Amino acid sequence: MAIDNMISLSFTDDELQTLDNAIVTIESVMSKKFISLTPDERKSYSQVSDKTEDWIGKVKVYMEQNPSLVLNHIDVDEFNADFTARQALLPRRRRLEGVFSRFEDACMLLGFDLYHSAITYCKGLKAAAVTDAPGAKTIYADLASRFPGR
Repeated sequence: MAIDNMISLSFTDDELQTLDNAIVTIESVMSKKFISLTPDERKSYSQVSDKTEDWIGKVKVYMEQNPSLVLNHIDVDEFNADFTARQALLPRRRRLEGVFSRFEDACMLLGFDLYHSAITYCKGLKAAAVTDAPGAKTIYADLASRFPGR
């Protein structure tokens, strides 16, 4: 049974340059403001869920309405700055996640198409090697080394 082509894409040089320019713009802003965590650091911090996000918003309101109840060691200005920055980033993060998801999907389907075409080629090459087609055995042996257990 033949595998249908799952996706067919092509890009003009201008389209690729537009994508590259957009990425450079994002990276430029990020390089001045963002930090990168190590894998171990990422494990030590937890993601804030939507429910916790709402709770933090509620805490912010109570802190503003009741400043006398805020503990002295809480830097309210920094809390507010962090809150404002996070609120500014969240919708952009969601948009970028959607863009990245489409990139991942496209790469996945392109890889799927390529892999299945390559496997089909190897199956034909194997048959050609059995019939001693010129060069088929050498090519097949080289490509078959990718799957040494078979």
